[in-house]
Amino acid sequence: MGVTIRDVAKAAGCSPMAVSKVLHGRGVTVRVSEARAAEIRRIADELNYIPNQIARNLRGERRYNIGLVTDSLGPIAIGSRYLAHLYDGMQAACFERGYSLTICPRLHADHKRFIADGRFDGIVWGKYHLDPETSRIANRIGLKIVHLHVPPSLAPDDTHDYFCADNKQALLLGVQHLYDLGHRKIDFGVDADNIGSAEDTDRWEAFLAACDTVGIPRGGRYEMQYTDKDATQWLTDKNRGTAIVLRTENLASHIYGAAEKLGIRIPEDISVVGFDSTEFCDTLTPRLTAIHQPVRDLVYEAVSMLIKRIEGEELPNRTHLFPCNFDVRESTGPPPAQ
Repeated sequence: MGVTIRDVAKAAGCSPMAVSKVLHGRGVTVRVSEARAAEIRRIADELNYIPNQIARNLRGERRYNIGLVTDSLGPIAIGSRYLAHLYDGMQAACFERGYSLTICPRLHADHKRFIADGRFDGIVWGKYHLDPETSRIANRIGLKIVHLHVPPSLAPDDTHDYFCADNKQALLLGVQHLYDLGHRKIDFGVDADNIGSAEDTDRWEAFLAACDTVGIPRGGRYEMQYTDKDATQWLTDKNRGTAIVLRTENLASHIYGAAEKLGIRIPEDISVVGFDSTEFCDTLTPRLTAIHQPVRDLVYEAVSMLIKRIEGEELPNRTHLFPCNFDVRESTGPPPAQ
């Protein structure tokens, strides 16, 4: 049996009503000071108190609400259209089946109670790892979860579904294209705010494997903020490659900007390959060659699977890999003559 409000009250030396007031906002006649409330929350966290979703959800009635949880959100109308395609796929799957969609840009320190308080029937889990304790809580209360951008090799268990681009196939498309143009020294660029995610790990390992497959030395890894400064550091590195594959297409605009200031031409002096290949690639000059990830289809299928599980359909949990395509535009060419 889990920890109850009475257990928290006993440990905190207060009444169950005070605990209910602090943790659930109940009890208009109960007054609790800020300091006392903070102490109650601290003790509840230490005891790992989780509200009983089933009791709070009108005996299991669905909310018809899906939550999207991600580590960060950027602008939708500026730069890459990745998020626009992601939201489009999610809302299409939700609205077709009568579900609402709630976007949660970031989980706060109270995330265990956040996912267990009954507001969601299911969650689409974004970039970062789901810790084992949160996964255990979700399984205990029957909260359904699907994960985005988690490959088979990094799936922590088989209790959820995982949806991911086939990064091994995708990165080989990019590296093979550059190899066929004559490049023998190719680097990999990753946005610093994605470092350590399953997607970052998988794409980096896929890039290294692609280098091995085509038979060239493994290229360098460059971690970049979304600034021209970090792009300049790569461009001025004497050991850099003649081409770079970027984890996202957003990084390309900074490579472009820094290259222009340095008088470095694309693709005559360096070749650049992005990832996602949304409409944003056609707004750059030269137009960005990129790996096309089927974001909308991937997310649509993820949410559809989530709703099937919410509605009781019995299917085996598994990882769903989506093949990628390659869109050749104008940012790649033969390496400069030595």
